[in-house]
Amino acid sequence: MQRITSKHLEAKILDLNLLTGSPSNFRLDSAYGGYELQRMRGTGCSKPLNTGHIPARQLAGLIDAMAVGIRLQKIHDEAKIFDYLWKLEGLD
Repeated sequence: MQRITSKHLEAKILDLNLLTGSPSNFRLDSAYGGYELQRMRGTGCSKPLNTGHIPARQLAGLIDAMAVGIRLQKIHDEAKIFDYLWKLEGLD
């Protein structure tokens, strides 16, 4: 099993930021020997996963799950747009 480092987590967070269209919205915080995903909001930050600082492997899995959820939502939204355009053209 490959060790998950902060560089791995940073790469996953970059992917998450690209998926959400916000280049620096999510960031990695580390303390107490663990890691936490934070979301920047104005001058402060929130904790979207509400986990506190957890091991890198556990956070990597949660970030992956979050990215899959965002991708599925985008697919769903695109399908709804396609259905709308299909009906608009009278092709149903």
